[in-house]
Amino acid sequence: MALDDRAFWETVEEQPDGSVIVIFAVPSLEWAARTVLSFGSHVIVLEPEELRCLVNEQARAVIELYRITR
Repeated sequence: MALDDRAFWETVEEQPDGSVIVIFAVPSLEWAARTVLSFGSHVIVLEPEELRCLVNEQARAVIELYRITR
């Protein structure tokens, strides 16, 4: 996925295991969280910790929206 649009990322580091580490500048953490969440389960935020927490909070909020109660 990340390799499909290299222009979006500042740096792209392909890893031996086939994963990719990308670095990119963002206007805000909220924008970054939306971008990360748009990739679904295909990405993991390594840093900053504040972004990891924000993505976690927003992902949990989405889970609550789709929780099926019986």
